[in-house]
Amino acid sequence: MRKNRVLSILFASFFLVQSIALPIWAEEPEEQDVSESTVTAETETSTVATQTTDPTQTAVSAPTVAAAIPLDFAGDASVSMGSHSIDAMYPTVTVTDYTADAKAAIAYEVGTDTLVYASNIDERLYPASMTKVMTCLVALGMCNLDEIVTVNGDAISYLDISGSGAGLQDGEQISMRDLLYCLMVESANDAAVTIAVHLAGSEEAFVELMNQKAAEIGCTNTHFMNAHGLHDDNHYTTARDMAKIMTASIQNETFCELFSETYYEVPATNLSEARQMHTTNYLISDDLNQNYYDSRVIGGKTGFTTPAGRCLVTVSESNGMKLVIVIMGAEAEFAEDGYTALSYGHFEQTVGLMNYIYNNFMPAQVLSSNQILEQFKVNGGVTDTQGYIQQARSTILPVNSDMSALRYEIALDNGGITAPVRSGDPIGVARVWYQSQCVAQEQLYSSVDVEQNVVTDNSSKLVNPAVLINQSSSNWNILLIVVLAIVGLFVLAIAIIRIRSSVIRARRRKRRAMRRRRR
Repeated sequence: MRKNRVLSILFASFFLVQSIALPIWAEEPEEQDVSESTVTAETETSTVATQTTDPTQTAVSAPTVAAAIPLDFAGDASVSMGSHSIDAMYPTVTVTDYTADAKAAIAYEVGTDTLVYASNIDERLYPASMTKVMTCLVALGMCNLDEIVTVNGDAISYLDISGSGAGLQDGEQISMRDLLYCLMVESANDAAVTIAVHLAGSEEAFVELMNQKAAEIGCTNTHFMNAHGLHDDNHYTTARDMAKIMTASIQNETFCELFSETYYEVPATNLSEARQMHTTNYLISDDLNQNYYDSRVIGGKTGFTTPAGRCLVTVSESNGMKLVIVIMGAEAEFAEDGYTALSYGHFEQTVGLMNYIYNNFMPAQVLSSNQILEQFKVNGGVTDTQGYIQQARSTILPVNSDMSALRYEIALDNGGITAPVRSGDPIGVARVWYQSQCVAQEQLYSSVDVEQNVVTDNSSKLVNPAVLINQSSSNWNILLIVVLAIVGLFVLAIAIIRIRSSVIRARRRKRRAMRRRRR
């Protein structure tokens, strides 16, 4: 009877465990996108990091950590809040450091794409013969330098003979190359009109091409009415736009030859003997006035009308910098005779600005090629990634600048990085600050591939095919199953102990019975 009672307990315990556990295992859990929930949790982090760079990775000393300056990270902060780009809002030199005595002045460093100096650079002013820089640039994109041009006397008849010119005559045949030298060296108005009519059919049509080119370059306050620059109320530009025009022009090798020439002899033509052309830019030649020659200036273009004042755009090189300087609306000073110039204004202003910048500023590299800036967590990724800069970036800073004062800020795209990410994918921007000015901004790229961390659902079945075992059941359900298994084992252990005790008692009774029979 006792054996039957123990067996009954065992069977009852087994079926109790089965009846409780099987419904739990067969329960379908709520579907959940684990990767999505992980990303949501991980994106609740700061997206702006201010840090120092590894000093072995950059050409400047490592900056100290500084508090991030609040920014609207849309757009290029180095333009809207700094000196990077010719369109920048704030130059490296403040007007309190140096003041040019002209209506407008700009100094732009080409190699580092830095706005170094700016004074009234967006006011519309008259460019006078600086217009011929655009005339030359457009012509070079359309002409063959060796083609022969026949001068149209009617087209140039309206020009004031007292203005600068090459003495071209109706029906004269001259090469395009010679006309361009007349345009840029002698600043010949008749050459400008002749070029325009030959290439576009009329001066008006050519001027349309000049305005289209200005817009293409990025000029926003420029409108040309003629090809030579003689006064017209609707013919204007700005110092900033003029700097853009010159910067685009010096990318052309032929233009650089033309604007740097100090003397050119036009060969004899069918209607004229050889003619000598002398530059109007005293800064590149000491033939006419030795007081103004400056070896740093490699080329430029002058301009003058009474409404425009003295104008000059130059390109100069010194101390590792290449400056485009535009002076507009400078005033000349004359002696009592009214003819002898004591100062021209535009030459002096250009030299003064060059001296100040070359003596007090220097190029400085602030980002290195392939420089690793920071390691970033990738939301939903199997690993992290590092952000790096592809191209080096330099700027113009005051000499003896404290390079440790540079601050590096990072703004991640869309608030963070989400897997999958490929090596070379853009992930944000890096900005370099010097004091309160953003001096550089570059795209930040991922250094490695980062795959998405996908959580798999491993499922299997019980021996009974009608009952599924869901391996992804909640921890609570698994804990309950473990507890029930422990209870079952405990009941089984008690049953085994009782059976063993029953067997021992039976053996004892048998031995006692055998002893009694022996007696």
